[in-house]
Amino acid sequence: MAYRYSVVIPTDLVGYDDINPFYWHGFGTVVGGEQPSYVFVNGEPNSLEFAHPSDAASRLLKYLQWHHNKVERSDITESQIDQLQAAMLVATYTCPGSTKKYVMSSIVAISPDKSTLYEVTIYSHADRFERDRAAFDAVVKSWKYIPEGPGGRNLPEGVLKQLAGEAKEYCEEQFAEGSRQGCRRKFIASLRWRELSVTPPGETAILVENDNTGYCGSGGCPLYLFVQRTDREFTQVLDGLGMLERVTVLKENTKGHFDIQVTWSDGKTHSIFQWDGLQYSE
Repeated sequence: MAYRYSVVIPTDLVGYDDINPFYWHGFGTVVGGEQPSYVFVNGEPNSLEFAHPSDAASRLLKYLQWHHNKVERSDITESQIDQLQAAMLVATYTCPGSTKKYVMSSIVAISPDKSTLYEVTIYSHADRFERDRAAFDAVVKSWKYIPEGPGGRNLPEGVLKQLAGEAKEYCEEQFAEGSRQGCRRKFIASLRWRELSVTPPGETAILVENDNTGYCGSGGCPLYLFVQRTDREFTQVLDGLGMLERVTVLKENTKGHFDIQVTWSDGKTHSIFQWDGLQYSE
């Protein structure tokens, strides 16, 4: 929901994603047994500020070449995915030290506000491409863009209001005066978030990781937890720093709020945050 798209994984396939919910951009799936193909689905901030899908497709082709692959043939054509204009890249290539031919076929699109880049790609042995492209075509056909507003899930304005100071600081530090148009949108695009239910009645909280340039360091990235008080108002109840692997709401509760367990990036270190009546603390 953070990247405003959905896709249906074909029933005979399995999608694999990252264990860290803040990095759930998309997923990958393996198609076929012998000489399998790989389908990759992704959504991420348009950090290179591509204006057109063909620009993003050209960059994917350059990435392929930068890994010392020899591209024998490539074509970029106009396409469409759901309601978005897109570009289709098809490239035939060989890997370093090998004569075996492979095919990379990608469809890329950009959200209407230019903030998000979308990609669906299949990597396949050339002689298996026609066999496995049906899975790729099925994923592309099922792909849906989720617009902002009703039907979409965006970071609540009440949370963005609480982060207005950080957004202002980001714009002032990362952009020269006179070139800050759209900087707030870029700030929002690099906020990773998820909803938590923190009380037995189901009170909603939003956990946010600020992954913007200038905020993350050796100690990790800023973490904020906001509890919803009214339909539009949120209160910040945690302010921390770290690199998350996963977050778990425990069954135990303290003063009416569930305890929250955080597993840090090493996969071994845990922290328990408990409610003291006003906020969460370790």
